[in-house]
Amino acid sequence: MALWSDLIVGAFGSGHIRVFSSTKGSLLAEVAAHAKWINAIDVAHVTGMVCNYSVTSRAFSNAKFS
Repeated sequence: MALWSDLIVGAFGSGHIRVFSSTKGSLLAEVAAHAKWINAIDVAHVTGMVCNYSVTSRAFSNAKFS
């Protein structure tokens, strides 16, 4: 799980990344990022870029949250 601004970014065993509003608790976005479990996730504090790692691959999302 990673926090950025008012967003909570979670990585799940299904390979999905989900973005939630920390104020409303609502699901804002869902991405099928990997085929297997995501081992690590973080958000760059300056740019909002999501970085994640899985046993299948690693990815740096071009999507920025603002």
